[in-house]
Amino acid sequence: MGERVCRYCQHSFQPSKFQLAQAVCSDPDCQRRRRNDYHRRKIATDPVYQQVCQDSVRKWRAAHPGYWAQLREQNPARAERNRRDGRVGGRSRRAAISRRAASKSSAV
Repeated sequence: MGERVCRYCQHSFQPSKFQLAQAVCSDPDCQRRRRNDYHRRKIATDPVYQQVCQDSVRKWRAAHPGYWAQLREQNPARAERNRRDGRVGGRSRRAAISRRAASKSSAV
């Protein structure tokens, strides 16, 4: 069992003798990326898992109804920054959509 190269950080590591297929080193950042990739892939391919995740979020929101309002109230600068950044992002998305629509209509 020789050394392998981590698929995320590209550093070499000694794989575990208990996990023969180990492809990621034990660095916390690499492990976090591995778990996130698995989660995204599982949600995209498994409708039952996707539904369970959505239900979990709904259940948490129902149990904590005033969370977001309270967070905005306690952090007004953060809330204002999010509002401002959201408007900017929305503006650029709308502009991109209208440019695509204009280019499609001129191509016809």
